[in-house]
Order: sequence, then structure tokens, then C-alpha cells
Amino acid sequence: MQIGKITVGTVDDWTPTPGEVISWHPTAEAAQTARSAPVSAVPVSYMQAQHIRGVYHQEAAGLDYSRQIIATCEVPGRCDIEAMNHAVNAYLRRHDTYRSWFEYDGAGDIVRRSIADPADIEFEPVAHGNMDADDARKHILAIPTPLEWGCFSFGIVQSEDHFDFYASIDHVHGDAALVGITMLEAHGMYTSLTATGLPMTMPDAGSFDDFCVQEL
Repeated sequence: MQIGKITVGTVDDWTPTPGEVISWHPTAEAAQTARSAPVSAVPVSYMQAQHIRGVYHQEAAGLDYSRQIIATCEVPGRCDIEAMNHAVNAYLRRHDTYRSWFEYDGAGDIVRRSIADPADIEFEPVAHGNMDADDARKHILAIPTPLEWGCFSFGIVQSEDHFDFYASIDHVHGDAALVGITMLEAHGMYTSLTATGLPMTMPDAGSFDDFCVQEL
């Protein structure tokens, strides 16, 4: 499958054509479900623990911390918001890492909380009006920390003849390999829906929770 122009690098490398920004964020109901999610028996992975402690202690010291994985994909035409909404939510529900968030107070163990039912994950599109490239870059950096649920966002910048789709995901949910998976699945689902009206068929996803258990 050919996705199109993909940019992976620092956020300053991304220069989208100015246009209308629409981004996907948790619904109020999904956010409440996450806040009340029970403590999970799944251990925190080594990578997650190092990242969470790094974020916490660097921010406590007033220092910046590079914590996001960002990728963009240029798509011709106008975005079908309904199809993109389906693609984003299907992707999030498919991968169990997005059901988790973490608690850490600077000492002791890190606590994982997890949403039990992936169907409770629901993101919705929010329109932000027109933005230039600088404002769009600031917008995609403004995601919650890994100590909150929803430290991942998706969106588009719609210009006259194309739109830039982006994914902005905290490193607690993956590494650089996640970029290819995210863009392939989201773009593939969107393309299938807009071209055929049917969702793309995919095999079952692997479980990051299972990996965390095996790593221990």
C-alpha cells in the first residue's frame, strides 16, 4: 500500500500548508471512564518506567523532555471526517496500550490503570479554525502527559487541495516502530472506507500487555 508523503523527524521539519485544523480527543464519557479505571495487574514495562520517571523528574526540575512520537501523511482532496473518525477510533480500540494510563508521585512504584472494555474508548473530532504552520506545530505538541489518559492525539490540517493527517503519541505507548504501524493502519482504514464504504480487514493485533507480562 502506498501511503504518500510521510515525514518523520523533529516537529520543526513539518511545514503544513495553512488551513483548518480538526483534531481528535476523548469524549467526556471516555475520559471519565479512564479516570475511574481500576488498577491493572499488568506490570509497567522497562521502557515505560524509564520514560515516566524521566518525564516526572525533568518537569519537576523545570526542564524540557522529548516525549512525543509525531508523524504526518499528506492526502489529496478533502478529508471525509466521518471516515477518519472511524479510522482513528478503530485504531485506538485495536491496540491495548491505549487503554492504560499511569500514576507516579516521584517515589515508589508506578501504577497502571486500564480501561477494561476497548469499546469505551471514544475520540471525537474538534474543529479549531484556521492555523498557520507555527500554530499547527504548537497544537500537536499540546497533548497530556503519560500521567493522564489520552496522551495521544490525531488530526488534520485541511488546505485547498489536500490535507495533512498527523499522529502525536507519547513515547510511553511505543517507539519509532509505532510510526509505521499507526500510519499504515489509520491511512489504510480511511482509504478503504472512502474507496469502498467498507472497513479494512486486518488480522488480530498483538498485545502490548502480554509483552509487559513476558518481559517481567
